[in-house]
Amino acid sequence: FGNSWELITSGNNGIAFDNPTRVVREDPVRAGLLYAGTESGLFISFDDGKNWKPFQQNLPITPVTDIKIHRGDLVLSTMGRSFWILDKITALRQKEINTLGSQSILFKPDNTIRYRYPKINNDETTFPVFPQAGVFIDYYIPKYDTLGIKMDILDASKNIVASFISDSTKQKLPDEIIQDMKASKTIYLMHKSLSASPGLNRFKWDMKLTGPWSKEARRRYQNGPIVSPGIYYVRLTTSKGMMEQSFELLIDPRVEASGVSSQNIQEQVAMQQKISGLITNANKLLDKLEDESKKLKSQNDISGRYKIIESAILQLKTDSGAYPQPMLNDQISYLYNMIGDADQIPGKEAEMRFEELSKIFEKIKRSLE
Repeated sequence: FGNSWELITSGNNGIAFDNPTRVVREDPVRAGLLYAGTESGLFISFDDGKNWKPFQQNLPITPVTDIKIHRGDLVLSTMGRSFWILDKITALRQKEINTLGSQSILFKPDNTIRYRYPKINNDETTFPVFPQAGVFIDYYIPKYDTLGIKMDILDASKNIVASFISDSTKQKLPDEIIQDMKASKTIYLMHKSLSASPGLNRFKWDMKLTGPWSKEARRRYQNGPIVSPGIYYVRLTTSKGMMEQSFELLIDPRVEASGVSSQNIQEQVAMQQKISGLITNANKLLDKLEDESKKLKSQNDISGRYKIIESAILQLKTDSGAYPQPMLNDQISYLYNMIGDADQIPGKEAEMRFEELSKIFEKIKRSLE
């Protein structure tokens, strides 16, 4: 190697004559994709160096002394301005990045390892703060597409497992969904990071299903179980049409080495969903009963129906104060959290406890009839 060299910076193809190049790296995935670190910043070429474009983004104007591509991230060292990392250069590796124009584009996400972020308090430890686990989904919105967008995540059977909208006021959704967001079997969650702004955008899916219903709007349908490993699809819907791409969630090799299989995780997720459904039903019943109790009390009707309702509330809701006895709703939530704390083979004890709590809930419902 190196017997002969050819000059690929002519001075008029993107990198100036008086801008010395410190480092050049070739992308290991896309042929012809080059990254050049120069005395005044970073440049990129999609045609083996025939043409170069500045690729500064939010980088300071400083010499780029080295470049490394590691697990799909672009890592830079600079002269006196620290290290910089561009997460997930997936979109750069796809030919559609060179045809941005009047059409929306959904880039194919990378296959992603399904793992859990360590439970730590970064205020009390020196443990590094890494990005939370998730699937990075890049997409392009043309300049004049000003309506909101919708993004669906589907499983291998094309069943929707999660749905997000950028702005409910711009979606062509049924009125009841816009008002409550939850009046349909498909739960649409408004997500601030799902941007409909013109240009390149990125959405990070946390790999979670929708969680149980909560009276508190900020917690409603949050904290869902992490989906099981397998093939998934992302579907982007704009005012101009619909696009779809596939990707795979891979089992954490550490989990697999511990003896937990993808089938075990599927069973665990199914169990979590059953418990989540019970939490939703119990929370909605408690909310309904509390509203009815307040109404009867405001009418000075505190006999008969009122006493029955108050008795049910006492069985569902944990009292305030120091060390109260956890009542049904908190007991169900505790089981839910214990089951989802780690990837594990579901135990019979958890199934038995779920059945027991379900029977208690049904008994409370019957007492209200």
